[in-house]
Parts: sequence; C-alpha cells; structure tokens
Amino acid sequence: MAETVECKDGVRFKLMGRHDLIGKLLRRDGDYEPELKELARMFVRAKHGRILDVGANIGTFTIPLAREHPHLRFVGFEAQSRVYVRLLENLSVNGISNVRAVHCGISDEPGIMKCSIPDYENEGNVGAFSLDGEVREHDYEIKTDGGEEEFTLRTLDSYGYSDVILMKIDVEGMEEKVLRGAYATLRDSYWPPILFEAWTFKDFYQPRRESLMSYLASIGYEVTQVGQNNAAQHVSRADRLAISVQSNVVQRPEP
Repeated sequence: MAETVECKDGVRFKLMGRHDLIGKLLRRDGDYEPELKELARMFVRAKHGRILDVGANIGTFTIPLAREHPHLRFVGFEAQSRVYVRLLENLSVNGISNVRAVHCGISDEPGIMKCSIPDYENEGNVGAFSLDGEVREHDYEIKTDGGEEEFTLRTLDSYGYSDVILMKIDVEGMEEKVLRGAYATLRDSYWPPILFEAWTFKDFYQPRRESLMSYLASIGYEVTQVGQNNAAQHVSRADRLAISVQSNVVQRPEP
C-alpha cells in the first residue's frame, strides 16, 4: 500500500516508491516547491479561467492550488501510467473536483512512442523521467529499469483551450516542444504567464535552453529566472508582475 503524507497545509499525498525525491521532500519539509506555488497564486489572483499543469506528477503543484481556488479549473497532464494513477488517487484523497487529469504526453506533434520507464518502487527521482531522446542519452537521472511503456503524445493546441490564465511546464527537456505545440492556445488565451523549468546545470542542454528562450522572445515573452524555475510574461499584458529575483518577492506593478 502506498505511503500517505500530510503536508503543512493539510493536503495529503499518496507517494510513489519509498526512495522517490518528491516523497522525501514532502516528508522532510511538509511541502514541495512552495516558491513555485506562491508565484502561481500571485498570477491567478482575482482571475477566472483554466490553469494547465504539463507534467503534473502526483499533483504537488495543482492539488494545493485547486483546493485554494475552487472557482478555477485545472488540467493536469501526466504521461506515466503509474504516476497518473497516483495523481487520480491524490485528487480523490483530497476531495478535489475542479481538476481534470489527462493521461498523455505533450509535445509539438501528435504521435505514439515506446520507451523505458523507471522501477517505481526503487527509483530515486521519478520526476526526472523524460520522453526526450537526447535527455535520455545525456546525464539521465533515472537509474532504474522498469520495462517499457507506450506513450500517446498530443499538442496542447489539439484541446482547443482559449481561457488559460496560467501554464506550468515541468517536462524534463521537452519545454520548447510543448510550447511550439501550444502557440494557438497561448494566442487565443491572450498570452498568459508561463512557469517552467529549464536546466542551467546540464551542459548538453544549454544550446537548447538558448533556443527555448529565443522562441519565447520571438512570440513576445520576457523571462525572469526564479531559483531553478522561470516565469515568462508577455510584453502585451498590462497585469505583468514585478519579480524580485533576490528575495523571490512578487509585486504588482505601479498603476
């Protein structure tokens, strides 16, 4: 039976294997990436619409926010079958009804692919799983082998969303592909803010990081790095936040 941890805010999570990094941090700190959720809270304050969580894992980003904002709609995309099942269980455990969980990988083109998955009982970092071939060949953090799984890929644009108020992306190297497949979604939603991870500490990834930043700039986004995450805001929006990188303080711009 999966171990369940109750966090400082009362949200409960059924964990993956006993060695998984997210579970260890939830046990130790009673929270996971609180600074990312705090940024999200500021971005969605007094807004109505939909939040997309691409790479939802077991729900540590989406579930606390969904509980705090029952008037908002959330969609959590998770590619790994075992992790997706745990996400569903965590939504049920916390009585969350405003989150739609989707078992799908997100990319720039639809398709089906097969690749190896972790041994979930023994893997130390399930969240490091990647569908990107280059990532899997360079300093791949998954150290266990749990066999193969078939994955369905779709673009965000294929869902037809036009009411997105925030997008969070944590996809282990697939960031630019996700965004290129989401151009119409972003445009039709009036260029909502994007929270995303983009490694600064993996040498092979740096040209791709530069390409990702260039693509965001080409469609009008300015990026601020906040810890290991990034906040992208579109230059056309009057409600952009002023982010203090040193203190991680987020403030609304002066009128």
